[in-house]
Amino acid sequence: MSAVTVKAGSNYALPECGFTAPERGTFQAWEINSTAYRAGDSYQVNESIEVKVVRHVVEPTTYQVTVTDDGNGTGTATSGTAAAGTEIVLSSTAKGGYHFKEWQVVVGDDISISSDGKFTMPEGNVTIKAVFQVHSYGDWQIGDSEHRRQCSCG
Repeated sequence: MSAVTVKAGSNYALPECGFTAPERGTFQAWEINSTAYRAGDSYQVNESIEVKVVRHVVEPTTYQVTVTDDGNGTGTATSGTAAAGTEIVLSSTAKGGYHFKEWQVVVGDDISISSDGKFTMPEGNVTIKAVFQVHSYGDWQIGDSEHRRQCSCG
């Protein structure tokens, strides 16, 4: 907005805010000498004054991120709450004799978890389950000098 010159002793109707608000901010009021005025309010100008913009910061809505497990290991997320659009990273730790199998979306729409455990937080709460699988072993391979079994350990 450009500067405005007002004749001393006259009333000035404060305009609608013409500034572009910063991200997550909205215009709240004009401030003159520590007093807030709404757009359209009239102010009697008797001397040179400074008019400031008072903005209201809108905090983004956050949603719950819940990670459960099947009892054969644990799953965690980088955060327990997040705003929509935030990248969430999941990690898992298997108990002995188990390996991580997959992530299952229990609650949440349009969630696609990448192979490295990342997803973008939607607008709503999510619950993700860490699923583990018991190691399975193949038949013994018996050779002249050693015996082996192959493990499907994930």
